[in-house]
Amino acid sequence: MKKTLSKKFLIAALPLAIMAGCAEQDTGKQLEQAQSALNNKNYQEALVTLKSAVQNSPDSAEARLLLAQTYFEMGDMENAVSAYDRAMDAGASTVKLTDNYVSATYAYADNAATLQAIEQLRQRDDFQRSDFVDIIEALVLGRQGDKSEAQAILAELDSANLAQREATLLTLVDHFVVNTQTANEEILQRAAAKSSDDWVTQSLIAEIQYGMGKTEVALENFRQLLEKKPAFLRLNFNIAESLIRLQQFEEAKPYINEILKRYPNQALANQLSAIVAMSEEDFETATRRIEKAQNAGLSSALTHYVAGMSHFKLKNYEQAIANLERIVNQVPANHPAKQMYVAAKLQTGASNDALEIFNRSPEMVEDNTELSVVTGMRLIQDGFSSGAKQILSQVDAENIQTEQQRQEVGLFKLIAGDETGMEMVRQSSQRILSQEAEGNTKQAKLILLTMTANEDGEEAARAQLQQWQEQEPDNIENYLIAAEFEKYQGNYDALDAIYDKIAQLDSGNSAARNHKAARALEQEQYDAAFSQFMAILSDSPNDEPALRGAFLSAQNSQNAEANVKKLVSEMTGNDDASQYTKMYTYVLTGDTRRAIDIGKNANFPMETKPKAEFLLARAFLQSNQYQKAEYRLNKLVENEMSTPAVYYMLGRTQALQGAHDTAIRTLKPLIEQDSNVSDRAILLTADIYLSKKQPQQAQATLEKLSDAQRQTAAARLIQGKVAIANGNAGNAIDGLRQAYETSPNNSTVQTLYRALKADGQHEAALSLLDSHLQNTDNAGDTRELYANELAKSNPQASIEQYRQIANDDKSNWRAMNNLAWLLNQEGQQDEAHRWIQQALKVKPNQSALLNTKKEIEAQM
Repeated sequence: MKKTLSKKFLIAALPLAIMAGCAEQDTGKQLEQAQSALNNKNYQEALVTLKSAVQNSPDSAEARLLLAQTYFEMGDMENAVSAYDRAMDAGASTVKLTDNYVSATYAYADNAATLQAIEQLRQRDDFQRSDFVDIIEALVLGRQGDKSEAQAILAELDSANLAQREATLLTLVDHFVVNTQTANEEILQRAAAKSSDDWVTQSLIAEIQYGMGKTEVALENFRQLLEKKPAFLRLNFNIAESLIRLQQFEEAKPYINEILKRYPNQALANQLSAIVAMSEEDFETATRRIEKAQNAGLSSALTHYVAGMSHFKLKNYEQAIANLERIVNQVPANHPAKQMYVAAKLQTGASNDALEIFNRSPEMVEDNTELSVVTGMRLIQDGFSSGAKQILSQVDAENIQTEQQRQEVGLFKLIAGDETGMEMVRQSSQRILSQEAEGNTKQAKLILLTMTANEDGEEAARAQLQQWQEQEPDNIENYLIAAEFEKYQGNYDALDAIYDKIAQLDSGNSAARNHKAARALEQEQYDAAFSQFMAILSDSPNDEPALRGAFLSAQNSQNAEANVKKLVSEMTGNDDASQYTKMYTYVLTGDTRRAIDIGKNANFPMETKPKAEFLLARAFLQSNQYQKAEYRLNKLVENEMSTPAVYYMLGRTQALQGAHDTAIRTLKPLIEQDSNVSDRAILLTADIYLSKKQPQQAQATLEKLSDAQRQTAAARLIQGKVAIANGNAGNAIDGLRQAYETSPNNSTVQTLYRALKADGQHEAALSLLDSHLQNTDNAGDTRELYANELAKSNPQASIEQYRQIANDDKSNWRAMNNLAWLLNQEGQQDEAHRWIQQALKVKPNQSALLNTKKEIEAQM
């Protein structure tokens, strides 16, 4: 039976039908309004109307297509692509949108997304082939390096009857993207003349112009395009980059800010903003911006260069290096990134790394003479003379701007072992002295004087000095030079008269004052010397020679303890004294705890930091914290802040920890090269061989000393130890006695004692120890040695010595144990028991102490 609709259903459906009819009628009017607004380039009006139309009729392909077209015309390519996708989903024919859809995808997406969009379009049933789409495909393939595939597409199109737009685009893609070897300006100009108003062609032409360095023409093109498509964000990038290249940084700001308003974390916009900030020397903003770009994933060579430069300007050298090292081997030799990397490495003390860059790019020496010289200087300071010679031997004097600099470069060349520096130094010094060029006349005179002495002898040099003094009798510089010259010649007897003359000309001269105080110290006028050094420190609290002199004077003065306290109080309480000076004061006076506290917490400037780290290691060494000292010294070596003194202390620290072979390897380069610690390294190495019970190797090492050095107390001491180890104690006595007389310390006295004892001179040996203890306040473990020897022949005398040791050092439980044992043997159990109880407080449960306690209590 046929069913009929009820009247009730018909009445209910009527409003829906009426509403649908109204919606179609309203959408049609909206589309007409939107098309009119779009024709008049009233994009916002068109958008508002079309969004309303799509809301009213979500399935309207026509409304969605017109919305996509509006986005496309205003340049909002991302929304255009999305709207085209929805229009096709709603049934819009691809014939009406293919070219614009591919244009929009090409404009905002990457290469892969554009190719994927083209492939998906071709899979649609209603797709019709387009010359434009094929050319865009060839363009994208060419840009991503698939030149053969791109060439195949272009070959198929070459014989086709193309419209003017497609023909122009084909020419541009062929000559400037795929077959770039055929590119030339004439082809570009012809294409530009035919480009009409097509934005894709005009955009490609502008990009090619920018790539060819025609920035101003490209900029004008980009600006015209932005007027046509004001929402096309990529054009803001293009314009900003062009303005930055033209160094019109202020004008670039609005275009960058336009991007950042919509996308605050946009990587490329933040990078451009960083470049603009650097042009204004606002390096903090630049660093913040470039870090945003990096966090957003940008990692180009330019990114690392901008980050490296901004960190370098803020003295964040480690961060600068971390960025620059990613590009330093890719950029050419004259690129600022390479030079900045070298400079950052020098700032962090890594001169060997800087040398490696110069070795890879030797042309850098000619491109940047100043940086080359600074690198050579740092290598010399760090003890790498051979590396310095590699660089400085390539420095051409003609590339140096001033005579003063030419003179200094010549000196560095000489220090590095390059003899060509001699003539540079001579000529520059003569020009400075004759006032043909500006420079340090004192330095020029001193250099010429040294050369005269080496070539013509001391008397010729003194004659030259006398001539200068006669010409300028009141010039203090001449007398300071004379003092330096006489020191260099080892003629110290002449210094008093010279410094007296200097003092007459300038009573406050620090060199003259230091000399006078040092003379008082040499003459054992300790109180006078202390007063004089303290007066210098009052005026110049960071004068290191005066600080050392004041300490030595205080130590030996009548009120040694009070004077040392005064020195510490005045130096550490002086606001003008640097942290380094305060730390050095504590190291000199043995307060290693405070020295370490400053060393670990102070922020030392770069020029002081290596010395401060060395002092800190020395403080750890003095407090028997050998591992911490070794760690600090190794860090200095790793950071290329090492000097021969660092290596010597490192070897000594290793030896004290029993790492004898490691210490020998550390000291070996110091022995092989001539440095200010070579002799000490030889003696330490010989001593280490003795510890290894290898006296023959110790003797062979000592043979490397010069004849003069073998006569020093330190050398005689080690030679004596070798003789004792070889069973020739009798032959060692005279040399050891001379060592002791020159330097009467615990080491020399104990070694001489061992030699006398081994030679059978027991009474002389004991007499030596007794005499030494009566004449020194710093007996150390010598008193224990003496007490131990007395125990065999004179227990009461031994008890007195141990009693003094135990009273002076409340932590010496071994001395207390020996004292208690001797007292018990002499029948003095009560005192013996008190001392053993005291020892057990220091070292509870120590087995030797418990055994002594048991023996004492058994006798009570």
